[in-house]
Order: sequence, then structure tokens, then C-alpha cells
Amino acid sequence: DPCCAHGTHCSPAHVAHNEQMEIREAALADVSALVALAARTFPLACPPSLSTESIERFIADNLNAESFTDWIEAPTTRVTVGVVDGVVSAYLVLIDEGEARFVSKCYAAPEFHGHGLADALLNEAIEFATARDAHWLRLGVNKANVRAIRFYERHGFVIVGERTFTVG
Repeated sequence: DPCCAHGTHCSPAHVAHNEQMEIREAALADVSALVALAARTFPLACPPSLSTESIERFIADNLNAESFTDWIEAPTTRVTVGVVDGVVSAYLVLIDEGEARFVSKCYAAPEFHGHGLADALLNEAIEFATARDAHWLRLGVNKANVRAIRFYERHGFVIVGERTFTVG
């Protein structure tokens, strides 16, 4: 959606007409909200066979304030947030890998699943990467996460291989 360019406000048809959505680059002031959102959303992408203890350990070790601060400050990483009515409700971490960009994380609060917020984030990331001469985008998604796979396929992503992502 072109109205969702970096730093602008928009109200896609998916988001309720009374809610104001903004897609913008994350700031250090967003770190605590990002940590809380990551703790809520990361478990939703995990396979049911993964233990709660392993998920909680991963979140504590990898989705903490230090990690988000590092990503926001890193020149090769871009954290974008989706803000609804002033609340950080989604985020995307995009890593510059030269000719490619890696969508490391793309999560929306469950109450906004299917409302266009993640679509706006991903569209913005695609536009951002394209404007900076990225030849392709890559990402990883749990093969059992059918909802996420369909989401990425709607945006033109195709499965080209498998990788191992260890949690626990």
C-alpha cells in the first residue's frame, strides 16, 4: 500500500476505520515495547512440539532489550514498527546482506492478524530493499506455520530450500 511509506500515517481498509496506523523506523524509545511484543508473538511461530522452557529461554537470550538496541543501532539492520493508535503492534527486522536483504523477523500482535498491519510492514520492507538495489529478499519460516507461509506467498515469496533454526 503506497500510503504506508516510511514515516507516514495510513488507515488501510483492513484496519478499523477509527484506528490510526503508522509504519516507521524504530527508535530506541521503542525498545521496551518491542521486547514485550516479541515475548507475545514469538511463541505463536513456534511448533507445538517445542517446550515452553525452550521458547522462554530463546526470548530471554535473543529478543531482549540489548538485542533490539543493537539492531536499531546497527548500520546493516533496519527495524520497522507498525504503530496502531500510538501502540507498537508489529515489527520487522531487515538485515542488509549486500545483494540480498534478510527478513529476520516479522511479527504482529495477534489482535492485528489479518488486519493489514504485517502486510504494510512487509510492503515497506520490500520497497526499502528495492530502492537500495537489493536483488532479492530471503526469510525463514517454520514449515508448520501455514498461516505465515500463506502470508509470504501472497507477497511473492516462494520456497527455495530448507534451513535449520535452533531454539532450545
